[in-house]
Amino acid sequence: MNNKFKKIVATTMAFFSLSTTFLSTPVLAQESADTPELVEFNAASKAAISVDFETGKIFYAKDADTPHGIASITKLLTAYITLDQVKQGNFKWDDTIAASQYAHQLSIDPRLSGVPLELGREYNIRELYEASLIASANGAAVLLAEKIAGSEEKFVQMMSAQMEEWGIKDSHLVNASGLNNSLIPEAFRIPGVPENDENLMSARGVAIIARHIMKEFPEVLETTSKPMLAFGQKTFSGVEVRNWNAMLPDMPAEYPGVDGLKTGTTTFAGQCFVGTAKKEDWRIITV
Repeated sequence: MNNKFKKIVATTMAFFSLSTTFLSTPVLAQESADTPELVEFNAASKAAISVDFETGKIFYAKDADTPHGIASITKLLTAYITLDQVKQGNFKWDDTIAASQYAHQLSIDPRLSGVPLELGREYNIRELYEASLIASANGAAVLLAEKIAGSEEKFVQMMSAQMEEWGIKDSHLVNASGLNNSLIPEAFRIPGVPENDENLMSARGVAIIARHIMKEFPEVLETTSKPMLAFGQKTFSGVEVRNWNAMLPDMPAEYPGVDGLKTGTTTFAGQCFVGTAKKEDWRIITV
């Protein structure tokens, strides 16, 4: 193993160790003879994977193919579909949607992350997209789903179809936000979905989503790297919220090179993280 690769592996493991401590169709390449032996390293999380962004080569994996709760990491898929729909010309960033009763109720629930959405007020797709990624805003994710697909139920069908297209067979998706269904008012739950159901996916599946969104829409990092978001500044309920990713620059767990992507937490899922960092011309993804 040459010295450059040793430094890469050391950086990967340092980033990976920190990321698991502080939380808060490309196919991933299988290990090869060039893959370093990392048997002495054991991530504290239930499941994990660390991969090379360009090649998909796996540096580390732990129970990477078992579906687990992914909480608000779900919003990375919601963001991908939003970006794709705008790219296709089906929507424009300044297209608006009025805050529904469903989205409004999620946005004012003190148990949930988000930004306040005034019932009936118009918000544009760009500000909802940014709020869903930076503030992990559940109401914003719901409004994106309603705008793009007409209903969250139809949007979940779009999400599932995208997983199938990418060859991700272990996903189980029940909403666009990643919330446990019990936290969604009963009147707004998708019919037939059990009360305590929640979105599931493997670490490998999450890494595939992360590679797709960064390769197809690299501008996503311009959003996920922002430490703060000013939302609704021209409204009665304007706020400034901090990015939940504590590993960004000038944040409590700052780590060199980190510029995204998404955190997620529920009681069922625990603390989840999919992150990326770049050193010189080399980028990794960890889940």
